[in-house]
Amino acid sequence: MLRRQAKAFAAVKAPEGFKIRVGKRHPAGFRIRYRGSVVLVAEHAPPWLRIGVPAGLESLAPEILQLRDWFQMWLEGVGAAVVDGDLPGMLGGGPHSSSRT
Repeated sequence: MLRRQAKAFAAVKAPEGFKIRVGKRHPAGFRIRYRGSVVLVAEHAPPWLRIGVPAGLESLAPEILQLRDWFQMWLEGVGAAVVDGDLPGMLGGGPHSSSRT
């Protein structure tokens, strides 16, 4: 469900520079990039789902915060365990790391 919503978001926002990458190492996860920078990471590691965004995203891509909030509300509504992730830790680098999923 979340991946489908993320793909739809990225498809609509593609002209603005958004892209989605589905994980190779973690196929249940995905990353959304905006003009080359990672702006949202979702990792599924049962029983948790971690969703991370970089600090200062309000000025770079505020739509991602709305998408993250929608993900969290939907997941909490179905009783899923959601953890806000530390994006640099999830990427293995800084918030604008070029690490690929």
